[in-house]
Order: sequence, then structure tokens, then C-alpha cells
Amino acid sequence: MQNAEQTGKPYRVEWRKSHGLYILWSSSNASISAQGYTFDEACTNLCARICVVTGDGEPSIVFKSSPPQELFANKLDPLRIVIVTGRAMARGPGTRVGDRLYLDKQEGLYSKGYCQNCEHALGARALVKACFESLPNDDAAVSLVGEGNPVFSERLTKIVQELQPNSCCFIEVQRLDGRKKRFFELVGCSLASFTSFAALENLVKQCPGTFGCVYHSRCSACGYDDHIYIPGSGWALRRFLSRCDLPNEVPNVFVANTGQQMHLCMKADTWAGISEKMKGLHGEEIGVLRDGQ
Repeated sequence: MQNAEQTGKPYRVEWRKSHGLYILWSSSNASISAQGYTFDEACTNLCARICVVTGDGEPSIVFKSSPPQELFANKLDPLRIVIVTGRAMARGPGTRVGDRLYLDKQEGLYSKGYCQNCEHALGARALVKACFESLPNDDAAVSLVGEGNPVFSERLTKIVQELQPNSCCFIEVQRLDGRKKRFFELVGCSLASFTSFAALENLVKQCPGTFGCVYHSRCSACGYDDHIYIPGSGWALRRFLSRCDLPNEVPNVFVANTGQQMHLCMKADTWAGISEKMKGLHGEEIGVLRDGQ
């Protein structure tokens, strides 16, 4: 094996199917080729071959022609889920220095405060109202307070509770702008957590480049795990739930979390039924990974 000067290099790859086998090979290096009875198997074997020939244990595969759709379809459950949030921002009080506004860390929102190193919240979300100086005249907003839980209008929260009673926990926010429209922060009742770094890393390794890449960091003070997933050429999905983490009968509305941050999720048909009735809503479709992925 040669010593790799650089890992994670892109490798332009071609493929074909012949006599029931998927055959993959490098466009620039004839000694790099592999095959398998499934496209997944062929990709795994090709990555192993790249490592043997070049020493690169983290190759990024770029296909000259699009991979077969079965590669992606086999990973995803047909269940379609949408994260619902707002298009506008909602911010709390802060201190302006020159042209920059530094938002205050509101004390008392979390039982153990905030990490002094990474500033992520520690402990449980207390039943304390978050304060907002600026809220849009919409039915939802992306919050810049605490861990960034979304905030929703009273009208939308009532619809959510009617669709799926006791599925979400909301706390009314405190408005500092004197306006009367009521907003509520989504703070809990999570049904499932979004896919972990380890699961995403496993997905990426099955076909590097095609399934994107994932970057990971861990706070040395509080141990908070943070990761960023960047989609590959196969799909535009940025977040995933695992089907095994969800009940057999998935509710129309539920909450999922990333650490301390809560997300309002809906089945796609439920989202379609209310999206046009509300103002300023944004829906992001997420992937539901099949069991074993």
C-alpha cells in the first residue's frame, strides 16, 4: 500500500451492470475497480480497493453518470416527514456595539445555564418565558434565543393541538415590543432524536461523495457533540430520522430534537393541508432512514 499524501480526495468513477453484477472503475486509474451483486456492495469494495492502491481511507466518489435510483431508494423509508418552521427571525434583547448586535444569554431558561466554552445550553428547559424584542407578523419564526427553539403564533399552536392533542409542549413567550399577538415557543415532548453523527458517518461511508460528508466536533468542556451534514449528489436532504426510532403508527404531528433544540414535524400530507392557510411558514422535507441504515 502506498502512503496517501491526502485523504478524502475525489475519484471520478464510472459504472455499468453486466450479468447481474455492478462493475465500478476509476476513470483515471485502471487498477482501481470493483464489483458487487448490489450497488452498495460494489461501492464498498471500490473504497477498499482505493485504500489498497492509494492509501486513501476516506475517498470521495464522484460518478461520471448518475448512480441507479435504487441506491437512494433502498436507504429511505417511504414515510415523508416535514420540519415546520418560519421564514423570518425572532430575536431577543441584546447590546449593540457599533454596527453589531450581541444577543443576551437569557438566564433561567435552562436548569444548568450555558457552557462557558461552546455556549450551548445545559440541563433541562425550565418552564420560564423567553423574552423577545422582535417578532414577525407571521405564524412562525426562527428563534435566536437560547437553543433556537421555533416560535409559533397562537393560531398555529391551536391547530397543532387539535390535530394531535398532547403531542407538543409550548410556553408562551414574553413580548417586549408591546404588541398583542401571542407567540409560543416549542420546548418539549420530543418523540425521537435526529440521526446521530455515528449513523450519518456510517451512511456516508457506504458511498462517499454520493451520500455527502459529515463534519464533527465535540466541546472539550461540556462534551456537547455537534455535527454538520452536507448532502451529496444523490439527494438534497439535510436531516434524517431513523424509522426504528419512530412508533409503528407515526402521528400526524410530533416533536423531534437535536440535542436541546426542538423541531415541529408533520407528515407531508398534514403539512400540505395547513401550509397555505398560515403566513410565513417554511417546510423542509427530511429523510427517514430504513431500519438497518
